[in-house]
Amino acid sequence: MNPTQLFHQYLQVSRSLVSKMNEQITSLEIYHNQWTILNYLKNCGYSTIPDICNYLDVDSVIITRSVNSMEQNSMIKQVPGKDEQEKRIELTPRGKEVHTKCLKIAEKIEGKALEGITEEEQELFFQTVLKILNNIRN
Repeated sequence: MNPTQLFHQYLQVSRSLVSKMNEQITSLEIYHNQWTILNYLKNCGYSTIPDICNYLDVDSVIITRSVNSMEQNSMIKQVPGKDEQEKRIELTPRGKEVHTKCLKIAEKIEGKALEGITEEEQELFFQTVLKILNNIRN
């Protein structure tokens, strides 16, 4: 397999997972990109837009748009930070509830995707993806 085929298949898998997730979570008034923000906040606690941008490697315009939408849907709230210009983003009780529901959906989709794949194969894939990511970032 040549690198072009490898990355094409990798991107196909990624797009398919995102599409499947979006199909399942739109009834919760959320999309995959917003789910990644909810999950980040749940795992890391309150954060700022630049922190989220750095973690997800996404432009601040996209994150700001998602954060504003999520704030309108009462999933997150922005509170003042250390200085007047810094705003921290925190999950609201509704955001925690949506996160829990999305997590169950994600686990079901991921479980189906990994059927028939051994733990050793999963670990090798994980380590390989980390190496690729490191190569891209350096």
